[in-house]
Amino acid sequence: MTPKIKKIIAREVIIVTIYLLVTSVTIFVIWLNNHNKEKYTDGLTGHLNNLEGELSLLQVNYQFSLPAYKQKERRIPSIGELNLYDSISNEYDIGTLSEFLDKIKIPDRRLVLYNKLFSDGYNLGTFAHFEQRLGFEPAKTQQYFSKRAYLNRWITEYKANISAINIKSQTELSSLFLTLFIVFSIIFYPLRFLVISLIWAFKTLRTK
Repeated sequence: MTPKIKKIIAREVIIVTIYLLVTSVTIFVIWLNNHNKEKYTDGLTGHLNNLEGELSLLQVNYQFSLPAYKQKERRIPSIGELNLYDSISNEYDIGTLSEFLDKIKIPDRRLVLYNKLFSDGYNLGTFAHFEQRLGFEPAKTQQYFSKRAYLNRWITEYKANISAINIKSQTELSSLFLTLFIVFSIIFYPLRFLVISLIWAFKTLRTK
């Protein structure tokens, strides 16, 4: 084997090694980046689930925040001379008295009821006054709405962050890795040989 052939073989061995290293490192970096995104998303999803669970628990806890005897003895107060339930049950489909009392345990539903009645002309005073007349504590209701707004804001932010993260599936990664393999193969072999051939051709044409 002549020294020239040995040099050609040695050069090709170095090029093949560089080709394999570049391809492997690129694929590993892409995989690692995707893996880190998955771990980060899992963390965000865990926090999101905790917040949503806390929000659900907030509503459940608030429903039973009044002592049991108060829940049993609570009466719908009068608006003028009429009982609230009696006065609105003829105009709105709100179910039985028991169903109505169950519905208004959640502050959100009481606020919807208040807004509806107020817009329809009932003189209810402020929402805080309406709460007191129904036997609830306005301060606790305000606490509920503040905490609910806080939780909803973070839930929305977490969902936006999760949706903004571009995580590739295994199929997408396999397709990307195959594309990189083909591109690098073209660069290191056909394209390289083409460039070498062109350089040789120009040198040959310039030779006298």
